[in-house]
Amino acid sequence: MSKSGFKSIGVIGIGTMGNGIAQVAAQSGFTTKVVDISQENVDRGMATIGKNLDRMSPVSRRAVASVV
Repeated sequence: MSKSGFKSIGVIGIGTMGNGIAQVAAQSGFTTKVVDISQENVDRGMATIGKNLDRMSPVSRRAVASVV
């Protein structure tokens, strides 16, 4: 949890910036929810996050498991 007391973050739009924001938020320990105008966009953004995680350590991958 952050010093401000927030426990979760919502990201609207999971394009190039949105998936990066969602990934960093999840890696920082926030429960992270993402929405976009279509499920196809969400799936594409989550695939991008997955590719980024494949390049990371197993510990970092577990931290991002809370992205919804």
